[in-house]
Amino acid sequence: MRMRAMLGLLSLLASATWSQAQTYSLTETRRVGETVRVELTTSVRSTMKVTSEGQTQAIPVRADGTHTFVQKTLATDKELATKVARFYETAKSEMLIGSEKLARTLRDDRRLIVAQKSPEGVTTFSPTGALNRDELDLVGEHFDTLYLAGILPNRDVKGDEIWKLGNPTVQALCLFDGLISHEMSGKVEEVKDGLAVLRITGPATGTEAGAMVRVQVDAKVSYDLLRKRILAIEWAQNDNRDLSPISPAMNSNITVTLKRTFLDEEPATLTSAALISVPTTDKVPEGMRQLQHIDPKGRYRFLYPREWTITGQTGNHLVMRLLDRGDFVAQATVSTWTKAAPGKHLTPDELKKLIGAQPGMELEGFLDEAEVPTDAGKWIYRITAKGVLNDIPVVQTFYAVAGPEGDQVVLFFTMKPGNVVKIGTHDVALVNSLEFTK
Repeated sequence: MRMRAMLGLLSLLASATWSQAQTYSLTETRRVGETVRVELTTSVRSTMKVTSEGQTQAIPVRADGTHTFVQKTLATDKELATKVARFYETAKSEMLIGSEKLARTLRDDRRLIVAQKSPEGVTTFSPTGALNRDELDLVGEHFDTLYLAGILPNRDVKGDEIWKLGNPTVQALCLFDGLISHEMSGKVEEVKDGLAVLRITGPATGTEAGAMVRVQVDAKVSYDLLRKRILAIEWAQNDNRDLSPISPAMNSNITVTLKRTFLDEEPATLTSAALISVPTTDKVPEGMRQLQHIDPKGRYRFLYPREWTITGQTGNHLVMRLLDRGDFVAQATVSTWTKAAPGKHLTPDELKKLIGAQPGMELEGFLDEAEVPTDAGKWIYRITAKGVLNDIPVVQTFYAVAGPEGDQVVLFFTMKPGNVVKIGTHDVALVNSLEFTK
């Protein structure tokens, strides 16, 4: 009797056609231990607006990304996964900015990635070691698979019914730091052979990295009515973003294709033994949120909070900016310095002369100076100064860091006086983590 009922249901689904009067159950519930294979491609075609000497220049940008990974659900909250482990078989992107080519890949020992939800959003990290900024962008900025079920109304709907997407889903899928407003909705467009084609459309406005972003989405979702699973997505997004403290204004057309295959057997890369390094705490350990920067010439490395973003790099200089909920707080410049004899380093007086000799700086005085205690075989000296830099009042904190073999790095942090409190210990933590590697 049960088999006859099952065959009748399969026959019904196979012959189903779309009807405005018919009701469809569009739900998806994630189960702990469930594994899925995800194939994801991303294509971005943009125009970047850069202003120099009063002239605005439009620079074409092309980017293409490919991700293939197996994913295991580790925790859920109602219909959504709240924590997943992923093992990336492929993770790469190629970008062309004007005539400059950039490529990003994932190190082999960072292929195991955890994505974990919190009230602040989704944190992506590797339990096997700190990611660098490029790796975080590669695995943390692609289409968000934790919120896929949020596309669905997760209830019965009539064929002609329109449902509005929830705010957390829109914020995650549009990669916003914060959502301002949206009118994104879904409807059933077609039902055939047990598959429903859903159409997701509408505008949304939000913020990302301190910039106002306005998007328009037009997407198709393939949904298995019997298994109650989203199988594939074709996502098209027009993206217009304003200038931010860390990136230029940009207009983009983004296309994402996603395919999911649910697995009957657990992959060897996601077994309990393979995930022994994954923390079981509800909160991501602070050490695993840190990012790693390695000097391209192998001279030094350091860890830093992911609130810092690298905005420029040359052979001897690294520029970073710190944002707090999209607001610019401070800029850090890391400069390799001339190597001294073993046991020698810049003197405090020499460091003061460097501070006063900065182009555009009108030095008003020194606020504080001291040797910073350290047990890492380094010498660190700190000087805080105030003045006017290019007509803007600023406070600057300089750190001279030297190793036992005479290796030297000078770091200085520049901020408006009102942001001194906001920077907190972000500067000290970065300086203390710096290690010389040559």
